[in-house]
Amino acid sequence: MENINQFKLIQGEFNVQDSTSLVLSFFNTKIIFHNHQLLKMAEEGKDDGGIIEQKIMGLKLTKKAIIDFISLSIQSNPLFEIEGSITIKRKI
Repeated sequence: MENINQFKLIQGEFNVQDSTSLVLSFFNTKIIFHNHQLLKMAEEGKDDGGIIEQKIMGLKLTKKAIIDFISLSIQSNPLFEIEGSITIKRKI
């Protein structure tokens, strides 16, 4: 049986600077989390960090795509509407 909850993380309009800061801080935090996982695995002598390294690479590619997307609009100083949520499933 699964228990599923969805939580809104963010919803609103933000200028270029705040949009960049908000979104990239999320990706930076995820990259730091996975780097800590890799470090822990190395300390424990585990050599199965390939999946984690792929996650980090994917996060970095997404981060670059976001920077590129926002950078295209810097001169016009638009507002960006950002909406995001997280779904948490408890497995029983």
